[in-house]
Amino acid sequence: MNINRKGKAMNTLCKDIMHHYHKRKYTPKNRGKEKLTLNSIASELTIIDQAVMRASQITVKHISELVKRWNSSDNKASTINRKLSTLSVILNNAGITLDLKQFTSRLPSKVSQKIQPILDVNDINESRLKNICILQHRFGLTKVEAVQYRPYFSYEGYLVVPRALAYNGKDRVIKISTNDENYLFSLWKEFPSGFISGAYSKSLLTSKHKDYLMHNSIDNQQYFRELHIVESYKVLLASTSHLNAMKILRNNRLSANSVGIETL
Repeated sequence: MNINRKGKAMNTLCKDIMHHYHKRKYTPKNRGKEKLTLNSIASELTIIDQAVMRASQITVKHISELVKRWNSSDNKASTINRKLSTLSVILNNAGITLDLKQFTSRLPSKVSQKIQPILDVNDINESRLKNICILQHRFGLTKVEAVQYRPYFSYEGYLVVPRALAYNGKDRVIKISTNDENYLFSLWKEFPSGFISGAYSKSLLTSKHKDYLMHNSIDNQQYFRELHIVESYKVLLASTSHLNAMKILRNNRLSANSVGIETL
């Protein structure tokens, strides 16, 4: 099959699976993103088997090959499951009944994969980098908030992150203890102008932070912040009502499942 015929086959298949996908009774909230997913599935199916020109011609073998391609392309488990869910809708509307559960990818536990306390900030030799990680772990600051920390952020028992730097676009006020105040005071003495000064730019510190985590096989720039959230949540769960603990967790944009903690 030449390139023109291959392209025609893909376009025909794409139109057909879009037709079956959009038979649903509700309007997709993100039609643009779904269209890209459908185009991608049609393109990959054509590569696997150019004879497939209708959704009704898709078989278990085709799906198995698709999943292999997605895994080899380093698609995340959540992405693979989303694509399988899309395929399930298409096949059901085309009158085909296939069990896709066997292809579902298991979602990794964030606690076991990314948030286990496997790093010790005390092992970091570079002072700026070490304190950036401490700010993330001790106060739950994001990487950007920690890198751009200034001494005047701490005030009378509170650590204040101005809205211009805060991840949520609002002033963030974090209550701190006496020990926290002593640490921040020592930080002020060591870095009176903050971490970004002289030869130390934001991009350089950000790069060092990323390289340090990658060197330790962690692909998560918020590793220390998420470790702080998990530890704080466990303390809350043990010391106050479950309802309040869940409220705090939601405010930090995480769920009990995402941090691998059983709900009550």
